[in-house]
Amino acid sequence: CNQLKTLTIGEGLTSIGYCFSNCVSLESVTIGSHVVKIDSDAFYNCPKIKHITVNSPTIAAAITSSTSHGYLFKNAKSPR
Repeated sequence: CNQLKTLTIGEGLTSIGYCFSNCVSLESVTIGSHVVKIDSDAFYNCPKIKHITVNSPTIAAAITSSTSHGYLFKNAKSPR
């Protein structure tokens, strides 16, 4: 996954496993509205992520109201 820059999780998926860790070139992630579960560390060590779009109300609520997804984007740097 060294060359993947943009990722869109389609509407047909409901969960994301530990499959995008160490995607060191990943810059943009869009999470579809049907996603209800994302494994912790799913995007571990993706240091170039600049844009994250979350279309799933379930995931958006979990990210903003809880630490249950605290490691979801671990080692992904916040844009300055």
